[in-house]
Amino acid sequence: MEGIFFVIISLICVCVVITVKIIKEQRKLSSDNPFPKTSHESQIVSTRKKNRSGFGWTGGMLMYSFSSEYFITFEFISTSTPIEFSVPASVYKKFKTYDKGIITIHGSRFVKFEKHLRNEEIKNV
Repeated sequence: MEGIFFVIISLICVCVVITVKIIKEQRKLSSDNPFPKTSHESQIVSTRKKNRSGFGWTGGMLMYSFSSEYFITFEFISTSTPIEFSVPASVYKKFKTYDKGIITIHGSRFVKFEKHLRNEEIKNV
């Protein structure tokens, strides 16, 4: 009986955590919606990866989980203002420090980065 009670409490906790994350993301998206998408000449000044790992109970079993979060800091050329964005792994792997291009943002969210091609990259195309 105690095992079933523990499983039910665990499932409720998981559902609450997922619901809270969804609500937070929806609030962020809705708070950015009034702002227009803007593009800025920028340069990547740093990149970092944040790894998370740990143990937790899932379905009555102790499980190990691992995840990574990726960040790129851009500096707007016109104002020399650095700003860091959380980006998908595919974006993080595509660019490196000192790449220059056009960043598009929507409020406080990263949308895309279009890298300027260098002369040697243009020759190889």
